[in-house]
Amino acid sequence: AMRDLEIRGAGNLLGSQQHGNIASVGFAMYCTMLEEAIAKAKNEKVAEPTLPDPLIDIEVDAFIDEAYIADNAQKISVYQQLLRCKSQAEVDEITDELVDRFGTPTKPVNDLLAIAAIKERARLLGIKSLVWRNDRVSIHWQDDSRMEGWDMSAIKEADWKRLKVLPTKPTSLTYQTKGLEGSRILIIQNLLSLLEKRSPKEGA
Repeated sequence: AMRDLEIRGAGNLLGSQQHGNIASVGFAMYCTMLEEAIAKAKNEKVAEPTLPDPLIDIEVDAFIDEAYIADNAQKISVYQQLLRCKSQAEVDEITDELVDRFGTPTKPVNDLLAIAAIKERARLLGIKSLVWRNDRVSIHWQDDSRMEGWDMSAIKEADWKRLKVLPTKPTSLTYQTKGLEGSRILIIQNLLSLLEKRSPKEGA
């Protein structure tokens, strides 16, 4: 739903001939390409890429609804800000700005902000993709180096029964969600907390 709204909103805002470009490469990539093209045109240095943003697909309706922000241009601006976020602090700043300008976020906007925070946590863990289908979450890493220091001994037995590390290169794992209580966002937040556990020697 979020991607559909982004594409339709950007198409209406930027013109019909740009709509196909956005749809073909994705809204996030389109924004990046647009920023790089503008920087080159101005003879400005293109920013060095950080850790790649992961794909987060947990089948949650997270978007900016008409009841919260009706203006397409303002919607696109907020989407772009969220796509550029590279820290939880930046997500928090955008959240505070939205509350100041538009009031308390609606549920789909709250979910959008929560997923932006999830994306940042996953990015710092070096996760390439996090996808929820049926009763299973599948996670793939960018490379095995990002798994170093994970304190598996800190994982409780009940959680290990749901986790399965797969013999792939790079590493991937699955997490069974059947029987868990709470929203999908809460379950993913808890899963990331498990993956963020670090051995004492790592000092983190």
